[in-house]
Amino acid sequence: MKVSKYNVYINSIDCLKIINTKEGSVVKITDTQLKDKIQQIQSGCDVIEDENIMALNRLGMIVDDDKEELCNDSLSQTLLVTLFVTKQCNFRCVYCYEKFTDECLNKEQYKTILSFISSKLSDFKYKKIRVNLFGGEPMLEYDNIIYFLEELNSLLKTRQDVSLSVGMTTNGYLLDIERYKTMVNLGLDDVQITVDGFSENHNKKRVLMNNKSGTWNKIMENLELIANYENHSKIILRTNFDGDTLEKEKDFLLYCKKRFNDQFIMHFEAIKKFNKNYTGECMSSKKENESVVDIIKFCKENEIDNIYKYILSRGFYACHQCSQNSYVFDTKLNVLKCTVLLDYNKTYVGKLNLKGVFESNDNLLLWDKKVKQCQNCNLYPLCLGRRCKGNMIKKQIDCCYNDLIDDFTAIINALY
Repeated sequence: MKVSKYNVYINSIDCLKIINTKEGSVVKITDTQLKDKIQQIQSGCDVIEDENIMALNRLGMIVDDDKEELCNDSLSQTLLVTLFVTKQCNFRCVYCYEKFTDECLNKEQYKTILSFISSKLSDFKYKKIRVNLFGGEPMLEYDNIIYFLEELNSLLKTRQDVSLSVGMTTNGYLLDIERYKTMVNLGLDDVQITVDGFSENHNKKRVLMNNKSGTWNKIMENLELIANYENHSKIILRTNFDGDTLEKEKDFLLYCKKRFNDQFIMHFEAIKKFNKNYTGECMSSKKENESVVDIIKFCKENEIDNIYKYILSRGFYACHQCSQNSYVFDTKLNVLKCTVLLDYNKTYVGKLNLKGVFESNDNLLLWDKKVKQCQNCNLYPLCLGRRCKGNMIKKQIDCCYNDLIDDFTAIINALY
């Protein structure tokens, strides 16, 4: 027998933690004899197979000598389509990096995208279509979105072997309950909505475009109605924090747990310096990681669902937009591989022509390039070789393993 190449080991004074990132399994070992046996297996020595060794085998932490461990990409049979449905937004968040214009996808462009999807389905490679609605603020284009989703659902009636999943990133201001129900019926599976803490802080950072007034009350009212809707989709409630938000973040998490009947998944990250003109606080990576770990521990103690509980999900750290099966369409039907690095020319990998055919350029080779050693990395099942690939291309590096393993280890220790 041999140890799995996808094991991560965390040693402490009182125990050894083994995490298998392929199977998503975790064990804490305190028995010194079992620790010694694992070390012997790591050294290539034979050991007597007992009940504990067989249990580790079932968890994927110890495998047969002749087993070739393969880790499949979770998106290998998924066609991923991300739409910048509009470049306009009804908010003017102080830290936002986007440049707003009145450009939006029109019906003819949606028809072109539908033609592209139809042609992609013709080779029977895909078992699932994942559509991400992005902006700007996608709900400004609600009528066109509904048109597109209705047409897509009609297209898929002839393909019962292909499932549809729709996600949306929205500020939540225009997502009233009736619109939400309509979208759920058309395949909306998950929504990410940002609320930056309590109203006092949120209303300073996430304001309306025209009158700069607060937006907190309306968003929270919409969320309350959604939480009480029996068939609601997965809702990820995100907070972008700085020092001011962080002071009351734990109180806000408890408030949301109570107000929304523990229905939502909480997500918290520090504000990033994506907007060069933003003059507010942006934490260092070290301080952000320490803050996130502290909040994770608080969530565990108070049974608050949060995104980091799913850290062992396949591709947790992977950027979906830069996968080989991913196509990000902007309002001019340019095809991108990132939704953040919009000013970086290598983000643009081609264009969709009027017939719905993708015409690629040389940039695509940069994004499709695979690093050989990735497959043998113990974190590969979580990052799949594409942890913020745009930054890696920009910095001309192949990997950010050291930062990732430190982040991963700290979160695992907070959870287990």
